[in-house]
Amino acid sequence: MRGCTQLTQEQRYQIHALMKADHYPTEIARIIDVHKSTISRESARNRDLRGYRPTQAHRFAMNRRQYKVRLRIGGQNLDTGRDGAARGLES
Repeated sequence: MRGCTQLTQEQRYQIHALMKADHYPTEIARIIDVHKSTISRESARNRDLRGYRPTQAHRFAMNRRQYKVRLRIGGQNLDTGRDGAARGLES
């Protein structure tokens, strides 16, 4: 199992195919070399009435990554250079 990395679109398609083939989350995690909790979170976060949808899951993940606020030590926002405390965010 590798360190903490985000899932790729290809991994999400693998998850989808393995879920369709009735594999358990533990098996899926072993096959794509991630922790089993990653599969559980991914499935819970991106499941709707039609099941797990890898394209939508990847789009949502990219949106979350894009709009994530990244603060440095000292409160400087890496994206804008503005002080995070001025926006109500404290480090």
